[in-house]
This record gives sequence, C-alpha cells and structure tokens, in this order.
Amino acid sequence: MLLIGQLGSADDPPVSLEVVGSVPLEPSGDARGLVGPVTPLEDGPRLRLAYQAAPTALSTSCPSSSASVVVVVWAGGVVNASGKTDNDHLDAYRVFGADGAVVSAAGLGDLNDNDNYVHLCMDADVDAVRVEVRAGVVVDPRGDDNPQSAVEVHPAR
Repeated sequence: MLLIGQLGSADDPPVSLEVVGSVPLEPSGDARGLVGPVTPLEDGPRLRLAYQAAPTALSTSCPSSSASVVVVVWAGGVVNASGKTDNDHLDAYRVFGADGAVVSAAGLGDLNDNDNYVHLCMDADVDAVRVEVRAGVVVDPRGDDNPQSAVEVHPAR
C-alpha cells in the first residue's frame, strides 16, 4: 500500500501498517486485519508487485505490437539513478518464464513520471513468473539507490 502524507519523521519513523477498515482486494477478499512492515526510507525503492497484461488492457507507451506488458510496481516513485540511461534501466531487469527461460524486455514504458510503475514491453510471448532487478539503477524521491530485488508475477487476467 502506498501512503502519502505526514506519516512520522526521521526521529519517529513508521514501522508497520495495519488495515483497520474495509479495503476491497482484487479479484476478491478484503484487506481488513492485514499487518505489514513499512519499508524504511533509507533502504531505497524495492520491487513490490508485478503483473502481466495485454498492451491493449493498459494505458502504456509500449508498442501495440508487444506480445504483453509486465508491469512492475516499486515501493515508491522512481527515476533513473544519476548517470544511468533508459537503456541501463532496461538492461537491469530479468524476466523469468514458467519454463525457466530468462527473457529480456524489448523496451520500457511509463518512465520518468515519478510514479512507482514501470512497464516492461515484452516482444516474446512469455508466461512471466518472476522479475528481478539489479541494484543501483533507479532512485526514489530522496535519492536513495534501489537494492537488488525480485517479485513473483501475478498472471494476466
């Protein structure tokens, strides 16, 4: 969950989040009662979620000829780290298919808008199951570099 606002300070940072009201979950269920840790600001942005979708199901700058789009969601807004190019950013990702093959994204979409979504434009028809990213390619609004991280990919709906 991405929360924005005055949620503590450097001297008294938040450490956990508990959902006390009803928050519907996709495709079903409710988040009420869930408790989770808050990522310390100094840890830098990590991958938190990924899902795969058809390019026509999204508002994306990926080419319409893309076989699919793997959307990765970071723990906060990200931009390229100092000295890093969009090609460096693209090369930092590894997408794993269900067959264990590593497939590279052909391009990136939804870049440089300071949000926490990046679209991996996939030319190959792959059933993505996992995404990894190398450390030091993007930074959060505080300028903290990302550590190496990985997430499982939720299937296309």
